[in-house]
Amino acid sequence: MAQLNISDKPVSNIPALPAGTYPGVISAIWDVGIQINDYDKANIKHVHQVLVRVEVGKVIEVEGDFKGKRYAPIAWVTVPKSYSDLSNLVKLANAANGRTMTANEFSAFDTDTLIGKNIVVSVGHTTGGKAKITGYSAAMEGMPVLVPELTPEVPEWVQKVASEAVNANAPVQQNAPAPESDLPF
Repeated sequence: MAQLNISDKPVSNIPALPAGTYPGVISAIWDVGIQINDYDKANIKHVHQVLVRVEVGKVIEVEGDFKGKRYAPIAWVTVPKSYSDLSNLVKLANAANGRTMTANEFSAFDTDTLIGKNIVVSVGHTTGGKAKITGYSAAMEGMPVLVPELTPEVPEWVQKVASEAVNANAPVQQNAPAPESDLPF
């Protein structure tokens, strides 16, 4: 299981997804290009990232526009430069496919083939109480099959992130400011 960083800025009055393990379905994957990774301030680098939306089998119960809709956390996953068992994208693909992919299979891999695949996600919370996907694994035998319910349209905030992608050949600025996040949840 791999830890994924997700955006969990609340939308209106929607509470964070409670900690636990949930059945889920991958309902969208958006390529946001080369982004600045400044998690390690001493080693800022450019990484190719995709956003993976997983709808979980828990619905929002608070009143409002989202009542009755599934929680759908977004995972930020780095696309590896080459096949590696340590890559979060390889681990996600293996979980979604229910088997280990070979390096040759991964070299021809299209992330869109993951859409509609069922997985199990583990959710925890940050020290600030925000939801965070802490792992994922293959769907369990006999698990109810979930079908994506949310539209595949690219949200404006995802388009904004993609528009801020950097040139992969540009030099990495070690003092680059962290990108601001205007994610709607």
